[in-house]
Amino acid sequence: MATIGELLRLILPDLISEDRSQISPPSFPPDMFGVSAYLLQQSGAYHRVVPGPIPGYSTDGLLVIDQNLISDCRETALQWSKSPFIPDRVKQLWNKLLAAQNDEVHIELHSTSKHPAWWIYAYSLMVISDEACEDVGYRPSDHGTWIENVVDVALDKANQGSKLVQGQQRKWNHLYTITLYANQDIFCVQPKARTPDVGCALRSISHNLALLPPKGQIQINWQKALNSQITDDERSLNLLLIPFPYEIRDEAFVAGDLFNTDFDAKPWGWFSIDQSWLGNEPQRVVKFLADIIDRAHSEHGQIHGIVLPEYALNWAAYEMLAEHIRKTWRDVEFLISGSSGNCSGTSGNFALCSFFDIGPDEKDNPQRTVTHTSRGKHHRWRLEKYQIEKYGLGAQLPLSVEGTFWWESIALEGREIHINPMRSASLFTVMICEDLARSDPCHEPLKSVGPNLVFVLLMDGPQLSERWSARYSMGLAEDPGSSVLTLTSRALLERWNSEEDDDSKKVWSVGLWKDDKSRVTPLICSPEGHAVLLKLSGKKVKEMTLDGRSAKEAFAWRLHPETVPVQIEVTESWTRFASELRG
Repeated sequence: MATIGELLRLILPDLISEDRSQISPPSFPPDMFGVSAYLLQQSGAYHRVVPGPIPGYSTDGLLVIDQNLISDCRETALQWSKSPFIPDRVKQLWNKLLAAQNDEVHIELHSTSKHPAWWIYAYSLMVISDEACEDVGYRPSDHGTWIENVVDVALDKANQGSKLVQGQQRKWNHLYTITLYANQDIFCVQPKARTPDVGCALRSISHNLALLPPKGQIQINWQKALNSQITDDERSLNLLLIPFPYEIRDEAFVAGDLFNTDFDAKPWGWFSIDQSWLGNEPQRVVKFLADIIDRAHSEHGQIHGIVLPEYALNWAAYEMLAEHIRKTWRDVEFLISGSSGNCSGTSGNFALCSFFDIGPDEKDNPQRTVTHTSRGKHHRWRLEKYQIEKYGLGAQLPLSVEGTFWWESIALEGREIHINPMRSASLFTVMICEDLARSDPCHEPLKSVGPNLVFVLLMDGPQLSERWSARYSMGLAEDPGSSVLTLTSRALLERWNSEEDDDSKKVWSVGLWKDDKSRVTPLICSPEGHAVLLKLSGKKVKEMTLDGRSAKEAFAWRLHPETVPVQIEVTESWTRFASELRG
């Protein structure tokens, strides 16, 4: 069994004295948070934390936290946030922790046992460092703490590898921990948004920082766009959902060879997606999408975010659309789309995201810029008999052998999640289809960071409360309290509905909305429509940690009761183009 000292030496190799007898306390609060939280996690102490006092009940084996201790920790945290010098109280707690360095981190406790004395020291250090890091990672203000400024410099350094050309910036480097000293092969630390009010997990006892897996398991990348828009979260957020494409031909699903057909194991094969709906002229697709955006603007006012489904575009069309938005609509804050490629020329299944700055004044000063990021899918799509038959793909993906599986032919890149600060106090992230359904590797880190908004890009059938996407969305809406939006293309709804003769039974729900309070809400885009406009509002909510600490108000995004369909008059040019694609 590992001792406290052994773990500390693994975590903080650069802070060990020459004779290896002493370990200096980390001077940066995120490192101290990571060290203390990791010890609480590995020992199992975190799930014994309870707010006190508890009159009339046995507290054996429990880590009872009273308000006096919390007040002391907050006072020390305030002192540390104002000065980079380590407070005396932190040094005292660290020395007490080191005095137990020969103790085993994990021991079996019986219900009548007293907890190890070092637990309270580790807990206190974690709370102090967590409280000292309030607002770290979000848009820095003129009055930001020294901790905020250090993190902001690290984000700027990560941006240095990005190139800004004619208003477009492509991000190559990312910041996957805000620690300065801690061994990133042990854990990483990032800021967070929501704190769950259910369950008993380590993430339930921190307000501002999240303990995350080591970088080799998954990278949780904190994003920062240049000159990004800073808007109060209580201002409405208008989202335009474009369920493009509207038609997918059979030939878009391309089968490869089958394997295991002569063995007892289930046969399987690869399939790929041919984006025939894009044709060879991306400008024609972009013109069509721009017409939809323009109609939404003219009829409904400002649009702040634009979202398209999984595989909707390729890089050429996406880049062209982002550039058109940059030059045309100054109120758009971000663009999200699934794509078959990214800005580095890699083919696969990607979530692309672009952030637009606040835009130029009348003299075009400063230049309005857009920053692009991309990340690959974590899990391949597996098509089985029910889906193949429901989508009418039997001729393309044969089921000649019972139990045949067809797997999406993509390479799985290094696993990562992008956390995107939005406006003044919100975070959002983007998931791709199976990433929502498979808990490994991203669900636990996502719950720890607690993004306010989660966008899920799908290539799936109708979005209904009884289907899989609703089940998994409800999980994230409950813990950590995220608002979840799913979006699929209407093309797959067309295929899903193709065998239904009764129009009244056809389903046109292209998306779902689920937040921490509401029921699952289907988002309808009928065949006559081309997009759906959602209006969201940021509501302040009070959160409390497992140890009884209240926090400043967090934001929860809520859906206005009415969604607005957007329809354009299809031009003769687009009709001709669509006809050409059908052959």
